[in-house]
Amino acid sequence: MLVLDSALKRICEWRAPTLIKDPNTCAHIWYFAYGSNLDKNQMLKRIGEWKKSQRALVKGWTLTFNFPSGRWQGKAANIIETGNPKDTVCGAIYYITKKQLENLSRFEGKGARLLEIEVESEGSKIRAKAYVFNPDLPSGKPPEKYLERIISGLEQHGYAEDAIAYVKRTAESS
Repeated sequence: MLVLDSALKRICEWRAPTLIKDPNTCAHIWYFAYGSNLDKNQMLKRIGEWKKSQRALVKGWTLTFNFPSGRWQGKAANIIETGNPKDTVCGAIYYITKKQLENLSRFEGKGARLLEIEVESEGSKIRAKAYVFNPDLPSGKPPEKYLERIISGLEQHGYAEDAIAYVKRTAESS
């Protein structure tokens, strides 16, 4: 179990009758990122600091670029469940508050569904929240700046060149 920093711990332990504890401030969840939210600088701008982040894989899903994003002016990343354990998506999990997840939802666009999925990270299976979109939308090549943001995030999380090459190939073939 992760230890809350002292300021957040004081908020969560506050017992004054005039202050109602907000469970969204104190409760943490894992969030799985596979698109531009892999980039730590982008996440910092969107939600502020988080407790922990680490590499994670989701098996039985595949990466595609089929979500029409107005923000990126082109196709953005999506994951589609295949059920085939050989299909794997590389990403990262962030340990964030429910309030931070709410803030992140504002950036995800219309049609985003928040699902709980099983990811593998550091030898453990973990339940994490992930945003997914309609799997039936036509795929297309993502904008170069968007792809660069994903690659930057993969590098920040220490992924090897083969994982980066897979994302590039997927983007090219979309």
